[in-house]
Amino acid sequence: MAKATPTFDLRTALEKHRRYLARQSGGVRGDLRFQNMAGMMAPGINLSEIIASGANFENGTFTKANFSMADLFGANLAGANLREVNFRRSDLRGTVLKGADLTKAVLDDCDLRPGALQNQKSPRATDLTDTKLNSASLAGANLQGADLTKAQMRGTNLNNADLQGADLTIAILSGASLKGARLAGAKVAGTDFTNCDLTGADLRRCDLSGATLDGATLVNVDMRDAVHPLELAGVAPELQAVLKSHHQWVLSGGKAGAQAALRGQNFSGARFERINLSYAKLENCRFSETLIKDSYLLAVQIVGCEFADCRLDRVKFSGASFDRVGLTNCRFRTCDFSPLPLGKGTDGQPRSVACTYVAVGQNQCRFEDCQGAPPA
Repeated sequence: MAKATPTFDLRTALEKHRRYLARQSGGVRGDLRFQNMAGMMAPGINLSEIIASGANFENGTFTKANFSMADLFGANLAGANLREVNFRRSDLRGTVLKGADLTKAVLDDCDLRPGALQNQKSPRATDLTDTKLNSASLAGANLQGADLTKAQMRGTNLNNADLQGADLTIAILSGASLKGARLAGAKVAGTDFTNCDLTGADLRRCDLSGATLDGATLVNVDMRDAVHPLELAGVAPELQAVLKSHHQWVLSGGKAGAQAALRGQNFSGARFERINLSYAKLENCRFSETLIKDSYLLAVQIVGCEFADCRLDRVKFSGASFDRVGLTNCRFRTCDFSPLPLGKGTDGQPRSVACTYVAVGQNQCRFEDCQGAPPA
């Protein structure tokens, strides 16, 4: 006669794990593999280093719990309350987190790549659809191929995270920090990157045409083979090509595209949105009733140009030079004319280059919520 499978004693397993973490006598690392703990209420519990691959924690409550360095390979945490939980350096490959609340959770250096348990035919993408990751930290996390469709990540720290091939469709990342993040080949249709810091990010092969990038910081971004979300209405096709090439030149750090030097062009009635014309030279160009919005003109050289009845919203002019420029009845809203940081010098002191103004004529212009402004 076969022996009956002993009933799993969760309370005993957790007590032995507590002793294990405290390095006390009788302690044994907890093994919760494939156990069903759906609906478990354990706020603040310490499950650091727990073995729980394939376990079911669906709809559980684990606020402020510690799952650091835990083995949660293929576990089910769908719908769980995981606010302020510490998952640092945990194995979350193939984990289901659909609909979970991970607000202010810490997932630094976690592995969230696809994974497959023995009874699964192919690796399953880590499911983070509809999750709340607002103000969470995923710095350095490996999210390759993760499904983050409709995820809420407002103000989330994704610095140096690996999101290559991830699905961020209709995800909300407004105010998030993605410095140095790798998003090559990620799906970003309808993704909200409003006010995100994407400095040094890798956006190669991303189709950004449907993404929202209002106010986003796009410095030293690699956008080779990406579809740019630029709006250049009212600009001749051949001139659009020059502007897009310069935009790509800036974002790729000079690896693609070409620097632009424009002379005598008439941009009257044109509409520029989300373009980066930093380090370009604009000489004797005409801007009348032109809109420039959510764009970068860092260290741009503006020589002999005329701006009349223009609207400029959220444009960064840091380090720009204005030489014999006429400004008539223009409105500048939330524009930045502050010095452009250049890092530290040989003496260790921070360096910067300020905007310069030579013979700038200004008549009936408004500067609303701007940092600095040309002299009146």
